[in-house]
Amino acid sequence: MLLTVEEGLYFAVSRHHHLAEKQHVSWAEVEEMEFVVSTEEPGPEIKDYILRKISNLGRQAKIRQHRLDREGIMNLVGLGLGVSLVAEHWCGVRYPNVKFIPIMGNQTAERIPFSLTWRPENDNPALRRFLSLAREHAKAKAVPS
Repeated sequence: MLLTVEEGLYFAVSRHHHLAEKQHVSWAEVEEMEFVVSTEEPGPEIKDYILRKISNLGRQAKIRQHRLDREGIMNLVGLGLGVSLVAEHWCGVRYPNVKFIPIMGNQTAERIPFSLTWRPENDNPALRRFLSLAREHAKAKAVPS
């Protein structure tokens, strides 16, 4: 079975970074900055996404890859050693000296599709509860305000 929703994208910056006071940030505002990403999943996908958004003929995004997990990458961000790109579900975790700022483009928040798959014969109670919450969340997001 498959469940697909959309999530907002955010830049992770140090609380001491000049962008930390902004309500939202565009790609143009970060195109010269150094990004830090993991070599582990989902780091390669994040790197590819940044490259597609920033790199063009004559300009290459500055991306440093590290053999660190998500917490390690967020520690580098908190130390001011670069910025990173995260999906909305990462924003529920607090990291020392890290602020998450939504990405805006063309007057709307940037979003990406997010999919979950599972075997229908999996009758795990925790999975059933999680799927119920995910469906409620997807319905709430789909209702126009």
